[in-house]
Amino acid sequence: MRHGPIVTCACGCGSTGHNEGNGYITSCYDRWRGAGYPKEGPPPARPKTNPWRPTGPRGAATLALYGQLVDQRATQARIRREIGLSDRQILRYAAAWRAQQESEANQ
Repeated sequence: MRHGPIVTCACGCGSTGHNEGNGYITSCYDRWRGAGYPKEGPPPARPKTNPWRPTGPRGAATLALYGQLVDQRATQARIRREIGLSDRQILRYAAAWRAQQESEANQ
C-alpha cells in the first residue's frame, strides 16, 4: 500500500496521487524507475488506446453478433444469455465495438 502524501506530479503530467519519490506519483515514478532514473524525469506515458481487440474468426463472429444485438437495443442480460459472455467480457466487446464504429465513421 502506498503511503506518501497526495501531490501533483512533478513531471508535469498534471495528475495527482501519492508521492512515491522525487515528487512523482506512482505511475510516473514506476516509468522513471523503469527507464533507469534519467535526470530529465520519467518518459512520457503511452497514449491511451483500446488495448483489447477480439482476434481470430470466433472473436470476429462474436463482435459481429454483439453489434447485431446492440442494433436491436438488447439489454446486457440478453447479450450475456445469447452470446454466453461474462459481464467483464461484454464491456470489452462494447469498447471494441465503439472503437470499430468510430474508426469506420472517420474513414
